[in-house]
Amino acid sequence: MEIDNDLSSQLEALGYKPFCVCTTTRLKHKNGEFIIDLDKVDFQDFNYYIGEIEVMVNTKEEVGSAIDNILVYAKQLGLMIAPVRGKVIEYLKRKRPNHYQKLISAGVVFDHE
Repeated sequence: MEIDNDLSSQLEALGYKPFCVCTTTRLKHKNGEFIIDLDKVDFQDFNYYIGEIEVMVNTKEEVGSAIDNILVYAKQLGLMIAPVRGKVIEYLKRKRPNHYQKLISAGVVFDHE
């Protein structure tokens, strides 16, 4: 197969088809060491909102402290701290429940509800 620069065309030629279409709009903020990403995902027939707080670290040893700092910061902001589903997993749960259940059965996805 000849390789060109159009990945979508290459995938289609190999028989792959999209299972969903979504557009993500991200707002990015920085407050001191904290990087806050707020995403709105438009799946055409529903929207999904998800946010995350990150702290950059230089070593593995800093990860635990960074997580503790993020949790304290989130509580200061009054945020609910709970597991959430990523964008694609949320889509599968809502629109392709059989696929979602198979991922749970295979141990790939953990349902937090």
